[in-house]
Amino acid sequence: MSFYVRSALPSEQTILELRRVMATIDSDLPLESLWTMEDQVRSNIMADRIVMQLSALFALLATILAMMGLFGVMAYSVTQRIREIGIRMALGADTPKIRKLVMGDLFHLLVIGMAIGIPLALVVARLAESQLYGVTAFDFPIMVATIVTLCIASILAGLLPARRATQVDPVNSLRQE
Repeated sequence: MSFYVRSALPSEQTILELRRVMATIDSDLPLESLWTMEDQVRSNIMADRIVMQLSALFALLATILAMMGLFGVMAYSVTQRIREIGIRMALGADTPKIRKLVMGDLFHLLVIGMAIGIPLALVVARLAESQLYGVTAFDFPIMVATIVTLCIASILAGLLPARRATQVDPVNSLRQE
């Protein structure tokens, strides 16, 4: 048999008082699994909390993998364009212009990714809303924070290839071909 007791006493005192009262009623009745409401709620949501923490970990890993992939694409793009960058530098392009060229390519990829990713995220959020209690499909602060985080991660992934592009020696890059 299970029952709930509401008391103004602290939980430890309530449990002791409950044992005392039950012992006066019938000393042979065993009292097992006495939990506070906080313990019960904590136990009920523990699996959900673990799933949430794992989801956050996987989201972090996915962001890191995306950064690494974007870094690889940008590094490959800079390597493929060494001759072009060398010609631009030989014709007078300075470091900020070369950096702007490489980061412009990065921003094109970022815009395309956002144009595809944001609508897909909203569709998946609608699905999650229908499956999970208390989850809303569109949480504006979370969406903005996610977009800002991905933009910062993309910029960080493109900085090293952009720096490498600005260090191209025009003479050596033209001799290589």
